[in-house]
Amino acid sequence: MGEQQNLPIEFVDGYISQMSVSIPWSSLLSDSSFVEVVGLMLTIQPKQRADSGKFVCTKNLDVYWQAKLL
Repeated sequence: MGEQQNLPIEFVDGYISQMSVSIPWSSLLSDSSFVEVVGLMLTIQPKQRADSGKFVCTKNLDVYWQAKLL
């Protein structure tokens, strides 16, 4: 779910205690439908980056020092 919205988090686990849906079948196109969720619990965590950023920083510093030495 988080990947579709490009969120910096990922959903690990979730739980819904109770959910009810109200659909006005007789006036489906003119009235609103309602969803009620009770007891929603989500476990989320930051997305793990493919690189920790350390390599990128080190590589940039190496390029900088090499340019200084030339």
